[in-house]
Amino acid sequence: MIAPVRSAGIDAVRVVAMLAVVAGHLWGDGLQRPLFYSWHVPVFFFLSGVLWKPGRTVASELRSRSLTLLVPYAAWLLIVLVAVVPVLVARGQIDPPDPWGLLLGGRGPVTPFWTIWFVTALFFATLWMRLLERVPVPVRWGAAVAAAVVAAAAAEPMSRLPLSLGQSALGLLLVMAGAAFSRLRARFPVPWPWAVVAVALALWAAWLPGSGFDLKPLRLGLPVLGVAIALVVSAGLVVLAERLLLRAPARLARIVSRLAAAALVVLFVHVPLAFLLGVAEDDRTPGGFLLIVALSWGLGLVLLALPRTWPLTGVGAPVRSRTAADQR
Repeated sequence: MIAPVRSAGIDAVRVVAMLAVVAGHLWGDGLQRPLFYSWHVPVFFFLSGVLWKPGRTVASELRSRSLTLLVPYAAWLLIVLVAVVPVLVARGQIDPPDPWGLLLGGRGPVTPFWTIWFVTALFFATLWMRLLERVPVPVRWGAAVAAAVVAAAAAEPMSRLPLSLGQSALGLLLVMAGAAFSRLRARFPVPWPWAVVAVALALWAAWLPGSGFDLKPLRLGLPVLGVAIALVVSAGLVVLAERLLLRAPARLARIVSRLAAAALVVLFVHVPLAFLLGVAEDDRTPGGFLLIVALSWGLGLVLLALPRTWPLTGVGAPVRSRTAADQR
């Protein structure tokens, strides 16, 4: 089976989702919280499924994800710990972090490490996906659903497992859903007006009492509804973005692709920058948001332009294809 071709539309969804992540960290309280948290992190797991390449070996997957996710994770953890944490501690903004807690990652680490849990959650979710690829489809889905149910039923202890192992259980289901969507959409095209309606209804449902969804603490809201909202919004955004950029000029497609490639750097640096500049505390304004977006993405684009910066960007890592499926 040939994996789906990466598109400017999918890259555009990654850019929009990262903008929503930054906005969620600045304005993630009150009535606007469901607008961001109902989908802005789940969509990255979903897109990993949309872009899934069947047939790779587990060893190949492990190597690829380690180089593109874990190495940047470790690099930025060290950079923030050395360059940012002492400043925030000296200002009295934070207490000295627990080194053991930082090493284990997951939900435990706090300011300015709010976002690092996502990287290991995605790493393990894709690894579980690769391991389950070799079992029958009903067993695969049964395992993913069972893992998600356990994660939801024991949210507090599961969300605090080291290296986001608990979040990866639900992430697996999101990755599998993305892969299934990728296979189905070729057979059952979704008209873009339907996608608009579906996304609008899903976001409206996110405001229903008790339907709050937040993947980090495994707070899934009403049974099934929270996950359904995340999947509908993710799928709808893919349909809409690919429709809008279907005939995009090559230059525009390259720009969108470059912005998407810098998204991992934005993930790691936007929170430390927001606290260093006071935006996270005193300047939660559109101007503060634009400043953090410009600085974070600017740094990401600069790093992409420099040679041998893959340990910070995850782009251009020396991944070696080892199977025929890897080369497709």
